[in-house]
Amino acid sequence: MERKAITIIGLSGSGKSTIGELLAEALGWPFTDTDKEIERETGMSVPEIFDKLGERTFREIERKVVLRSIDRGGVISLGGGAILDPESREAILSKSLSFYIRVSIDELERRLRVCAQDRPLLRGNLRERLMNLYEARKELYEMAHHIIDGDGLSPREICALMAMRLNGAFEEIELHSSLHSAQIGKVKWEGIRDFPLITTRKVRDIYGVLIENERVEVLPDGEEAKDIKVVERLYRRLIDWGVERKDCIVSFGGGALSDAVGFVSATFKRGCDFVSVPTTLLAQVDASIGGKTAINLGEIKNVIGAFKVPKIVLIDPVFTLSQEPRDYNEGLVEAIKIALVASPPLFSFIEEKLDQIRRRNLKTLIEVIRMAIELKLSIASKDLFDKGIRHILNFGHTLGHAIESAYGLKHGEAVSLGMVFALKLGERLGISRKGVSERVVKMLESLSMPTELRSIDLGEIGVKMAQDKKIRGGKVNFVLVKDIGEPIIAPMDLSQLSSYLAELPLRKEPRGLISVAYPEGEVFQEWR
Repeated sequence: MERKAITIIGLSGSGKSTIGELLAEALGWPFTDTDKEIERETGMSVPEIFDKLGERTFREIERKVVLRSIDRGGVISLGGGAILDPESREAILSKSLSFYIRVSIDELERRLRVCAQDRPLLRGNLRERLMNLYEARKELYEMAHHIIDGDGLSPREICALMAMRLNGAFEEIELHSSLHSAQIGKVKWEGIRDFPLITTRKVRDIYGVLIENERVEVLPDGEEAKDIKVVERLYRRLIDWGVERKDCIVSFGGGALSDAVGFVSATFKRGCDFVSVPTTLLAQVDASIGGKTAINLGEIKNVIGAFKVPKIVLIDPVFTLSQEPRDYNEGLVEAIKIALVASPPLFSFIEEKLDQIRRRNLKTLIEVIRMAIELKLSIASKDLFDKGIRHILNFGHTLGHAIESAYGLKHGEAVSLGMVFALKLGERLGISRKGVSERVVKMLESLSMPTELRSIDLGEIGVKMAQDKKIRGGKVNFVLVKDIGEPIIAPMDLSQLSSYLAELPLRKEPRGLISVAYPEGEVFQEWR
């Protein structure tokens, strides 16, 4: 980026301050809220300045703060009326990259109803005031370099859309292996616009402006995309489009969609190419990498699958800025997993930079994504068909998949419980080095991941583990770790594994009930 200041303009209630803070954290830039800066300098609140000194004096103070803030640089949230001042407007348009967050009057009225009296220019008839301000400022707001329509989008989703419009925010990284390539950087859509594109409702609602493909199919969100009936519908759509074996299809979404589209690519007319554009952290570091694809049969996860290597995986870390914390953090669980079984340096990096990673600092996050992908490609390229060394990537997943399938926890949350169980079991068996589990639990709890089972239906979990595709003759290759980066594959009878679970200090619940300890408290969940 050439300009070192980003300004955010729009009416009161459009979310400028919240969005600005998120964007500043992602870029590692300072953040300025000019209204807060004015209050700090004057020792008065904005309403007090209006009431005691008048709007004219406020605008004079505001001009000085705006000009100084733009010269200083960073992400700057401007007051709704800052654009009215000619000198400020000139600086906004010539010295900064400006974004107008456009929100409808109906939505602004809904947001501001409870706090309008605290905003001097909105006192009285709120809707009428908003309409008047909008009409007076509309043309000035629309002079911004970029306009983002904010209705129906969260602050994080708007932040991601803004970040996508920044050129040169980070350098492109090419990752190559004998299995497939991955590219970290801005997605070059022009190279894949002619291909049929498969996405989900949520991704379409956020990033629909990016989709210019003529052939687009929208699948349900989450695991529902992997339902066998949904997959059948997708086969029929490809037939309707006249897709041939030589053609290529595009997956644009999270891990579940990548699984489903990859499976369809592997089986449609005995195989066609596919390109993956993963939009979640979990998909970027794990699900879209390595060539495993699968769909579900009812409640049985990933029981129908194939190995299909993508033509390329196009990874833009900016997509992860749109995720809510719970969804983003479960992707970090998979990064921690691969670090535990394959890379002390990655584990130490995550441990040291965890606060920056949680705040989604792009520079730091890109390093996590890069290292995780390199590790998985290295392992998967040696064992594409999952018959040997690749088993180590199942760390935490034997119990994790059973909990996820039985109780509906998110994948990362279930794997978090599975990893902690495996670490504690390793310590009990004298295999794992003391202290590793404490370090891992501390990391997971800082991500608000559950780390402790308080109660469980052992019978139900036993049934789900028996359905695991890794079971061979009643045995499972259970992954333990001696130390960080030192995995051990230990064949265990399911009955033996169940007995270890039974030895935990758990309340034995009747069929269909689990109790999990999250950092913020205990949660009961029923299985249906």
